[in-house]
Amino acid sequence: MVDEARTEVDLATRSASIRYLRQAHEDIVKVADEGPQVTDQAILTVAAMYDLHQWEPTNFASDDGFRVQLARRFRTHSDVNVAVSWSQADGKTKRVYRDASSRRLVTLGQLLARALGSSSMTIIATMGREAAVEAQERQDALARLRMPSSSDVGSAASVQPASGLAANDDPEPTT
Repeated sequence: MVDEARTEVDLATRSASIRYLRQAHEDIVKVADEGPQVTDQAILTVAAMYDLHQWEPTNFASDDGFRVQLARRFRTHSDVNVAVSWSQADGKTKRVYRDASSRRLVTLGQLLARALGSSSMTIIATMGREAAVEAQERQDALARLRMPSSSDVGSAASVQPASGLAANDDPEPTT
């Protein structure tokens, strides 16, 4: 995905291109240039957003709304969304949040969905199956601890006391 984005940015510098598409590819390159740890966090963020969308789809007004939020979360992993502005009142520069155009964000969301969406869903499904298996194993172990098996109950009743009396016989009182 990053190599494709770098290629698209290089092509855009040599020929006419669609601005919001070029900017979306630039966002991907900027996040990737932050380093492998940031890139891993960005991928996990995309997976988490897909998980949220799967379990609570009503949180998003539409598919484009989901893509915009996906792109915003992805962009927070670098300084893509931050600009520097001069404050006349303070006499110094300030960092301010700059939101991108909706076309740019939808396009970035589409690129992320195409590259990471299906693999994110596969990872989420695998993690869900593993969690279900672990939960079932825990419940089975808990059930075995609470309920002794029928073989354990029968063996306890057949144990004879050491004095040779049956389990229900009372010894005779001695005087």
